[in-house]
Amino acid sequence: MATKSKPRAKGGAAPGAPKPKIEPRKTPLLRRAWFRRTTAIVLAVLALWIALFVWGRVSRSSALRSYETKLFNAGRPFFQDIQQGANSMQQAIANFKLGTMNATALRANSAKWEQDFGAAGLAITKLKPPSELKGAQFDLLVALADYVGVARFYVVVQKQSDLAASIPASLKAQKTAASNQLQLLEQQVADAQSRADATYTQAMAAISDLAAKWHVKAKNPFPPAPGVIQPPGTSGLPPNPLTP
Repeated sequence: MATKSKPRAKGGAAPGAPKPKIEPRKTPLLRRAWFRRTTAIVLAVLALWIALFVWGRVSRSSALRSYETKLFNAGRPFFQDIQQGANSMQQAIANFKLGTMNATALRANSAKWEQDFGAAGLAITKLKPPSELKGAQFDLLVALADYVGVARFYVVVQKQSDLAASIPASLKAQKTAASNQLQLLEQQVADAQSRADATYTQAMAAISDLAAKWHVKAKNPFPPAPGVIQPPGTSGLPPNPLTP
């Protein structure tokens, strides 16, 4: 006996099947208000940070450039005296050792050096360096004070030179003793100048390193330390033991 099947519901769907749920279409991320606001804030903060970074870099460079100019002008009397040339301090000392400058001229030069170095040191103390160069300026002032001591020391050297020259050759023992004392004084003043040169070089190196870091080119380059001018025909190096 044939059985009758139950009629299907209208629409072709099986009886009791759930209706499909249609999800609302999501707004694209780039068009969402909160995302756009957040992006705008982040970009604004980033732009401000970049602007402050660039401004700070330019400001530091400008401050260093201004300081270097003021430092050069303040120390000009000192820098002129150690600038390599015929009238430099180191050349005058070399001339005295060679005998081409007499003691009277050395005394006059020593008085001028002391006056110039003191004036430069006083002017430099009034400058306000960048925080990174406070130590360098202190070292420079220490070097200047040492150079003042060197200048005064050469007055003593000059007097001892006059004394050695005034002793007759017949008084051989006294003349030898005076000459030995003169050589000792010359060695002591040379050691004092070497210490001053080292301190000055250290100060200038700190300034140069910071200028290189901040891409600042000095308008007026600072002269190197005076050093010692070697007599003609000498190299200033220790003798080579392998040279016959």
